[in-house]
Amino acid sequence: MEGKIKFIITKHPQITQKEIADLLKVSRTTIQREIKLMLAQKKIERIGSKRSGTWKVIDKIWGHGVEKIQEACQAHSTPNPEFKLIGNDITVKFTAHKNTKTSKPQHDALNDALDDTLSDALENKIKFIITKHPKITQKEIADLLQVSRATIQREIKLMLAQKKIERIGSKRSGTWKVIDKIWGGGAEKIQETCQAHGTPNPEFKLIGNDITVKFTAHKNAKTSKPQNDALNDALEEKIKFIITKHPQITQKEIADLLQVSRATIQREIKLMLAQKKIERIGSKRFGFWKVIGKKNN
Repeated sequence: MEGKIKFIITKHPQITQKEIADLLKVSRTTIQREIKLMLAQKKIERIGSKRSGTWKVIDKIWGHGVEKIQEACQAHSTPNPEFKLIGNDITVKFTAHKNTKTSKPQHDALNDALDDTLSDALENKIKFIITKHPKITQKEIADLLQVSRATIQREIKLMLAQKKIERIGSKRSGTWKVIDKIWGGGAEKIQETCQAHGTPNPEFKLIGNDITVKFTAHKNAKTSKPQNDALNDALEEKIKFIITKHPQITQKEIADLLQVSRATIQREIKLMLAQKKIERIGSKRFGFWKVIGKKNN
């Protein structure tokens, strides 16, 4: 949702929240909530009044692809392309240069670069999921990634055509396999190393765009001190580490991640708030955490 809003206000700085909601086919409340959070996180800003002001994306690293496409078109004296949001995809329609001698568009490289940026993240998430769960269904992948089933069907169809994955066996009882084994080699090597040392395979978990790996201590380990100091020095440090990486995480999710009771996390966070070690910005439901004295990633 955030990426779509950034794309829209980059193209239409004077657009209203109602128009954004209509364009994305979601409720106005959803857009108001998302924009309020983005303003609090200083990802966007409002310049001027509510009625006649404009939007601006602050983290300008985002959106450079669009700007570079427009700059390239201007440099070649061609009209700016038409950007269109369809579901989770952004399409770019170019107008052929008036002096072109070929029917092939001149800006394929630019178009491909934008497409790659948008689809690579989804492709990698799908590869990760089917590597861990070869029998998973397309509907289950869609539910896991919180996207439409049509989006997953379209992406998988493309990946099959490009021979990046393959389906072994029937639709109902078959399995998925990642063909380009360069991807996912890290996960496989971790598992192979664990097996070689007689330890259980680790637990892989997808949180947002990050992959966490949880190891079980070897049964013959002589030390009671965990090896992952960044995560295990103390409960307070674990919480700081987690909310630095995932500012919007809930207390329940922290408790699940650390395998402690929710009451333990609530008590620790209450103490950290009182000691001004962390702070809560925004509402309980839609706000985010911040470690005081440390910049969130």
